[in-house]
Amino acid sequence: MEILATDEVTQYVYPYAEPLPVTFMPPRQTSPGGTSSIGGWYMADQTLTTELESFGVRPPVPGLVGPPEHDTGFTGKLGWPAIALATLIGLCAVALFIGRRSRRRSLAGRAG
Repeated sequence: MEILATDEVTQYVYPYAEPLPVTFMPPRQTSPGGTSSIGGWYMADQTLTTELESFGVRPPVPGLVGPPEHDTGFTGKLGWPAIALATLIGLCAVALFIGRRSRRRSLAGRAG
């Protein structure tokens, strides 16, 4: 089997997870040889952490562990206010639509 430089598989490694290191592989990745990965979470043993540390991986600094500051999810610093504002605008649009619709009906009833 020939492995090309473009063959790539993504796997996320959490060597300091408790109680044991874990990895995550997204599903449906084509790996070298053309097979597709099932993906999922896999538990490793401390050997994984030891091997990664031999390549220079260091434990996280205490107190700095947490969600990344560059999180692009909706629950970021501006996420919840943006969701609340979008909901408010949506509710106003629905109320305006219903108000206009019922006004048209009442005007049509008077004209007939």
